[in-house]
Amino acid sequence: MSKKKQSAKKSKKQPTTPTTPQTETQREPDFELVGNLAKDALNPKSGVAREDIEQQVGKLSADEAAVFLRILEVTLKRRRIQLLGYLCALFAVVFGMIFALYMWSKREPGTFIGWVFILPPATGALAIWLFGKWSNSVR
Repeated sequence: MSKKKQSAKKSKKQPTTPTTPQTETQREPDFELVGNLAKDALNPKSGVAREDIEQQVGKLSADEAAVFLRILEVTLKRRRIQLLGYLCALFAVVFGMIFALYMWSKREPGTFIGWVFILPPATGALAIWLFGKWSNSVR
């Protein structure tokens, strides 16, 4: 048999058994809709009115509402972790620079300690990177 005939045989769908028509309570959960709805709810610049989001959330089934709530919880937890990372990085840079200026003022003339000015931004970058890894691991 040629390849076209084989693929045509494979692509034919098997007959399905007739089922009862799905009512509103029996419909399949649409998780793509829930994901888009959560994205719109979390983004104030999405252009979707809050009233529209509230109406759509009210129409969700129990499974869809649970998924929607889980998406919101995880996203807010990630944002809290990222905010904590930004604050730690800010703390590291500001107090690291104060410490670097102190060390620079106490150095002996002729000695090079310029490396102390590299440490604060490096520790800030490390903090942001570590907290970013942490927030991405939250599921």
